[in-house]
Amino acid sequence: MIVKNRSKPEDSARPGEELERARRRFPDLVKRSRLDLWGPGDVISREGKRLLIGIATYSLIELYTLDALNEWLESSQGVKIDVFDLDACISPAEVARYIPEITPKATPVLGIWSDGQFVSALQGGRRPSTWVSTSRRMQSWKG
Repeated sequence: MIVKNRSKPEDSARPGEELERARRRFPDLVKRSRLDLWGPGDVISREGKRLLIGIATYSLIELYTLDALNEWLESSQGVKIDVFDLDACISPAEVARYIPEITPKATPVLGIWSDGQFVSALQGGRRPSTWVSTSRRMQSWKG
């Protein structure tokens, strides 16, 4: 799990220090989950459904959304979820290296692929948890 039972913000940490700590811990937390850290140049599977989610690592709601997706993956087959640290991208062009056809204006960002082909991009929204239901609907997609 990404956050559940692991989130321990330091009471004495300054906001900038806490942001940097969250960024440093993110790859290690992802390694312990069913999600995969992805970067430009990494392989995109040609089979099945894929979500690529870029999050602000300081956002607890976005991390909790990843927790929910991680739990969902335990009983799901045929869906791969890759993630990346959106804060590491310094420009919209860099985000587009992860998710084509997106001009990021809000977090999180989501790219959807089916059988290796890019399908759609979403971003922001008031309730990223609705993406959990989007991923559940992926099981019924026909490739």
